[in-house]
This record gives sequence, C-alpha cells and structure tokens, in this order.
Amino acid sequence: MRRDSGGQTPFMRACSEGNLAVAELLYKGNEYQRDWVDHSGRTALHLAIEGTNADVISFCVDTRMVIALDAEQLSFFDRILCLNKQRLAKAVVSHKRWEECIDIHSPDKPHPILRILDQMPDIYQSILDQCHTKCGLDPSHPDYWEEFNFKCLNIKLMEDSKQNARKPINPDVIELSKAHPAEHHRSRVAAIKRLSIGAQRSKGSLAVIDKLMSIN
Repeated sequence: MRRDSGGQTPFMRACSEGNLAVAELLYKGNEYQRDWVDHSGRTALHLAIEGTNADVISFCVDTRMVIALDAEQLSFFDRILCLNKQRLAKAVVSHKRWEECIDIHSPDKPHPILRILDQMPDIYQSILDQCHTKCGLDPSHPDYWEEFNFKCLNIKLMEDSKQNARKPINPDVIELSKAHPAEHHRSRVAAIKRLSIGAQRSKGSLAVIDKLMSIN
C-alpha cells in the first residue's frame, strides 16, 4: 500500500477528508491496514476528526480499529474534546465501544468523563443513557430488570485511578456490597447521594439518581 510523504495511505486520506464512501471502498479487501499510523503516530481515527464526518468516525470504530495515543500522547477522543467537536463526541459515546474509546486517553489530562461533564453536559447525558440498560420485558413482568453502570457517577474514584493512587476501595461501594437485604435499599440511597456529588452539574445524572432511588 503506497503512502504519501506524511506516511498516510489513501484510506487514511479518505478518512481525513470525511469521505465515507471512498473510505469504505479502500478499506474493503485491505483490512490489514486498519491499525496503521502515519509519521505522527496518528491512526485513521485521529485523521477522521479533520473530516468532521461523524459517520466516518463510527465506521472506523466499527472496524475494531485500535484506540491508541499519537506522538503527542493524545487519543482520537482527546483531540475531539480539545477541538470541542460535540457532534463527533456524540457519535463516539453512542457507540457500543464507547467505554474503550474514552478510557484510553492522555496521561497528562483529566479523564474524558470529567472533561465532558465540564465542556459538554448534553453529551454527558448521552453517556448516562448508555449506563442504563433495560430488559425487553414489560416492567410488570416478574423477571423484569434494569442495570445501572455507576462509572460516570463515581467521578472521584476515576480521578484516583488516573493518578494511580493506592487508596482503599470507596467505603460507599463496600457499604453497598455488604449491606444486609433489609438495609440494602437505605444503604444504596445514601451511597448514591454521596457518589453523585461530583456530577451535580448534569441534570441527566440527577434523573438517573432519582430513578435508582425509586427502585425497591
């Protein structure tokens, strides 16, 4: 596969120009180039940001392209946040690989969840929607269930993780895991209130918290 002076292949150039049809055509039969990088360590995902086409971003993520840091130690999602590309951010957090996409990030910057909460509250709401899963049964069915991912609410733990701090597990989590059945609901409500302190800027987070507190 030929490259230009910057180390980019035709597939990479198509992604950087936001041309989905050409990117798909060049990728078909040449899947081996999926994780190639240019001379600046940028993958096609990094370059797709230049084309500002959310469909190209989604296509690259669909291919299972590696989520990596470039020569400046920035992931493609770091660059989306630096450029404040909300439409592209929405495409990423709506994808099934959203956690992988945001967890690999620059070691010199706050966790992307914290930056989204500060820069893009509407996108944070979309992440919260991803953290709430319902089964396909009617809510009145005895086997009905809902699942909540607390990742986006427990912001303090994510800060500690970023700094590789060796600290005990959050006592609120221990409280939830060890509570006796009769006390589990009261413990959960108290813990959720404390865990949500860092997420007060998002109305969406409060809606999820209210939902959690209403479950018996």
